Order: sequence, then structure tokens, then C-alpha cells
Amino acid sequence: MNIFLRHPWRVFIIVLLFIVFLGRYEYKMPKRNFADFNVYYYTAKKLIHRENIYDQAAYKQDNVANFKYPPIVALLFYPFGWLNENSAAVLWFFLNFVIVIFMFYWLSEIIFDREFSRKGRNWIYFLSSLLCLRFFMYNFDEGQVNFIMMAGVVFCLWLLERSKRFYSAVALGFSSLVKYMAIILVPYLFFKKRFKLVIYFTLAVFAISFIPAVFLGFKYNAFLQYSFLPHLFKTSLDFGSLSTHENQSLFAFAIRYFSSFSKYGINVIALNKFYLGIVIGGMCVFMYMLILFASNRTRNLGRFAGVVDYAMLFVCIPLFNPNGWVHAFIFLLFPYMVCLYYLFKLNSRDIFVKIMAAISAVSGSWPNQLFIRTIKDSTEVYSLLTFSALAIFAALFKIKFFS
Repeated sequence: MNIFLRHPWRVFIIVLLFIVFLGRYEYKMPKRNFADFNVYYYTAKKLIHRENIYDQAAYKQDNVANFKYPPIVALLFYPFGWLNENSAAVLWFFLNFVIVIFMFYWLSEIIFDREFSRKGRNWIYFLSSLLCLRFFMYNFDEGQVNFIMMAGVVFCLWLLERSKRFYSAVALGFSSLVKYMAIILVPYLFFKKRFKLVIYFTLAVFAISFIPAVFLGFKYNAFLQYSFLPHLFKTSLDFGSLSTHENQSLFAFAIRYFSSFSKYGINVIALNKFYLGIVIGGMCVFMYMLILFASNRTRNLGRFAGVVDYAMLFVCIPLFNPNGWVHAFIFLLFPYMVCLYYLFKLNSRDIFVKIMAAISAVSGSWPNQLFIRTIKDSTEVYSLLTFSALAIFAALFKIKFFS
């Protein structure tokens, strides 16, 4: 009851948004055959009958996209398989909405100091949500698992701020099993000498991987674990997935702009696969090195320096993801909140950060269709989302090294 008295407008807006988004979701999801959630629901049904959830032929025969996640994720959807699909989809939507609320709370605890005004917080909540509205809608509409993965990483950092290393490692381990790109934090934590946390993380990954055995049986779980990695490489790391215009990762960006074999005909530089691999690896290593090494401005930023590092890591999660689809860029929410907080609280006159944030906002929210039929191809082929993420990364780089 206390939260209703202290934040009545926040509660009202949250309830209103839930009603509006749920109504929109109920209207759209049957027409789209429940999108990605249909894959999870179909997999839950197969799990109930102890069938092979990585049988590509069976999914193709039933006209369902492949399930690309480890058994622990399939187990998460196991209870949904006992409901009808519409009820299961609504329940999944509700859980995602609640996860987003918790995620905003944890992010605010990580980023804001206690003296930051309520008005400033509200403005940052509003503006960051607006800038990421496209990504929120993609995740809700698709019924994706990005919210639960991102919440796991944010919860890990929130616990880490409170020196709860074991539980922080468990949260990160779970998140990395939902989607493996969460593991991108591990080298950073190791470099920062969080050795116990890295050890706990490794143990947590193994322990969590065995949880399905408790509910599904050890033999069945072993079979699924053995089948998962080969299936992942066949369905997610093939050249078609890496090069398609819908992929906005650094890998796809480099293939379109710097390869001699891209089908899109941009080819600013025409490199073969060997040299292209060097370019891609060089870009990823360079960006990660900027995060690892401290700035001589660290003292000026105080604890906020670590927050900036986390935000830069969050930019890398969709960019380094071989399958950087639009919904993966929901991870830009954290970087946007950090840049807005910096402008609101620390340096409102930083023109470079404002320009980079504006470029990121415009390129990241550019519509798929505008005036001409082929605009979707042109916006995605030219990697506007990639440029959006790189622009906000440049803003964070400025904050870290030149604030």
C-alpha cells in the first residue's frame, strides 16, 4: 500500500500501459500465430511427451521455427505446455511485464545516487523507454526471452553492488544459459580480479544445467544436453544467419560493408573471409579493450565509472551477438539511462554526448517502411541499428575518458 501512496502516478501509468499493451497483444498475437512464443509453446508440448526438442525435421514438418535454447529454457516453458496457447501467451506477457518493472528498479538502484531527484528519475524512465520503445514492442510482440535474460544480467550487477557475489554469479550463470551472450561480462569481471565470482559463475552454469534432470530425468536431460550445441551451430551460426540484412550485429555489418561475397552490393572494401575475420576480431577486441582499461578520469566519476563500464558492456551484447536481431537491442536501455543520467546530473553541457545520443536515437528508431517499398531493406542493409549502438558506445567512451 505504501508504494501507491508514494508513487501514485507511476502506479497509474504502469497499470495503464499494461492494459493498453495487453489489449494490443491480444489483438495481434493470434493473427501472427503467437510469433516466437509459438516455438516455446510447441517445445513445451514436446517436452511433456519427452520428445527430442532439437529435431529439426519435426519442427520443419509442423511449420515451426527451430528451438535454439538449452534444456533449462525449455524447462521454464514446461508449465505453459499444460495450458491452451492463448492463456499461456497472456501469462508469458504478464510475466515479462513484471520482469520489466523489476528491471527498471534494479537499473535505477545501480545508476542513480540517492540524492537524485524524483523528477529527474521520472524523466529518465520516460525518455529511455521512448528511445527503446521499438525494442520493447519487438520483444513483447515476439514473446522473446530477452527480458528475462537482461533482467538476469541486471540483477547480477545489482547483487554485485551489494557484495553478494555468490547470488550474483548464480544470476549471471542463469542468464548466460537463457542466452549465451551474457557471458560477455565474465572476461571483464576476471580482469577486475573478481576471481571468486568467476569461479561461482562457472559452478553455477554446471549446476543449473542439471536442474532439468530433477524434473525430466537424468537420461532425458543428458540426451538433450548432448544434442543442444550441435543444433545451435547448425541453426544460429550458419552463414545465412550471419549475413542476412535482418542481422544488425558487427559480424553482419562487416560482411555487408567489407566482404567480397556479400549479396547486397555495398562492399566498401572487398575482403576475403580470412581478412574479414581479422577485421571483425579487431573491432570486437578494440571495443572490449576500451572497457577493460581504466581512464585517468575515473576519480572524477567515482562509482559511476563502473556503471559506465557496465553500460558499454551492454552495448557489446547485441553487437557481438552473431544473431543480432532487432529485439536484441533492448540492451541499449541501460546505456541510454546512463547517458541521460550523466546529462541530467553531471554535465548537461556535454555537446558530444548529446549529439551521439541523438544520432543513436534517430538511427535506432528509424521506421522499417517510409514512403517507398524497399525502405526496410535499405535501413537494415545499411545497418542503422549497428550505427545506433556504435553512437551510444561513442557517447559512453567520451564520458569515461574525457568527462
